[in-house]
Amino acid sequence: TVDMVLEKKGTVVYGTEYRPYGTAEKVSTFLKEKYDRHNEQYWDQFYRSNKNNFFKDRHWLMREFPDLSSGSSTVLEVGCGVGNSLFPLLQQNPDLRFWSFDISSVALEVLRSNPEFDPQRTVLFHWDPSTQPIPSDILSPNSFDYCLIVFVMSSIAPEMMANVFRHLHFLLKEGGSILLRDYAVGDMAQVRFERKKDKKKIQENFYVRKDGTRSYFFSTEFVEDLCRQTGFVAEQNTIVTKDVENQKLNLQMKRAFIQTKLVKRSSSSPSSSSSSSSSSSSSSLVESA
Repeated sequence: TVDMVLEKKGTVVYGTEYRPYGTAEKVSTFLKEKYDRHNEQYWDQFYRSNKNNFFKDRHWLMREFPDLSSGSSTVLEVGCGVGNSLFPLLQQNPDLRFWSFDISSVALEVLRSNPEFDPQRTVLFHWDPSTQPIPSDILSPNSFDYCLIVFVMSSIAPEMMANVFRHLHFLLKEGGSILLRDYAVGDMAQVRFERKKDKKKIQENFYVRKDGTRSYFFSTEFVEDLCRQTGFVAEQNTIVTKDVENQKLNLQMKRAFIQTKLVKRSSSSPSSSSSSSSSSSSSSLVESA
């Protein structure tokens, strides 16, 4: 159940019409399959339209994931986009080495054309880990210290996420970690989807935007289940919330994010995975949905 995260303060105008909280209608099976089939094309079009002007650089990553702040670690970046995570991290820790990939060839072209891109520090390649096998000419098993996934898993159909995690488990070193940040159940973006009169809901907690890109909203229980299926141990599995005020619209809005650190252990298996779940209200992160 989605919590009410937009509070009416006096007279509220949200867009052109204030609508009470409701339940979004689901898209047809035909459209769901279409969004699955053409996911790459939708993201290509997104980056063709927005280039590197949409997402802000994530300078907060070192604070949220201090493991990356020092040392010459190897990092597999899942869904690098146009470098909003890559470049800030390399600026703050030049000893990191990245293997960064994305489903969108257009995003990779934009990233590669950035003057800050250094092929000596970053291997850049195209891959969809939800549907494609591991590119063995680029990636080797047990070779990465970290897998970084920032606002990327939410764009993948939930039934395909275990495929991605199994690939990452194969590629991480023993003791290596997935560092994940993404949208959580109860985020204001989910409430917006639920209020829309047109059909935007694909399945529980999974929605489609006007441009065809998709967004899933995580619970800690869902992450725990992924751990059980794929052999990770969750050292951190937390919902982080932040209240944001839109003074122009006179709205109080709640952002909610999942933050996890999932570790590959020799003892970890689908039957032995355990996790630590909690909730936090301290964060300065605001991402566009």
